[in-house]
Amino acid sequence: MNGSWDSDISATKLDPNGKPIPETMRVLWKRNPLPSDSEKYYNFSVFACQLNEMDDDVAPTDARNRPDQRFMENGQWDEANAEKQRLEDKQREVRRQRVHDANIKLSTNSKTKSVKSGMPDGHNAVGSCTQCIN
Repeated sequence: MNGSWDSDISATKLDPNGKPIPETMRVLWKRNPLPSDSEKYYNFSVFACQLNEMDDDVAPTDARNRPDQRFMENGQWDEANAEKQRLEDKQREVRRQRVHDANIKLSTNSKTKSVKSGMPDGHNAVGSCTQCIN
């Protein structure tokens, strides 16, 4: 076997003494050239881009369904960043609410003071620290 992971791989049969038989050399894999506009697509090959094509039969949680991903792939960087920020803010709010609800439940049912919020050491659950709320 001879080659490099990023250009080509070839193989040659060996004679009984372990020496290569040149006429049996065969290219097993060779990198295709990148499309002329590949810099717009993270220098991905056509194959790599096709892996992310939309498909009706994917799970709703598949990353291909993310609107920020779609914007980015279409070169709409500002829209992609705004959408990603919106989604992350929404996830943070859902998490805050979950911690808040758990703390309410614990405070009425238990002597435990609060659920760990997953925030850095020294921070309590949501509502206790202005750094965690922002």
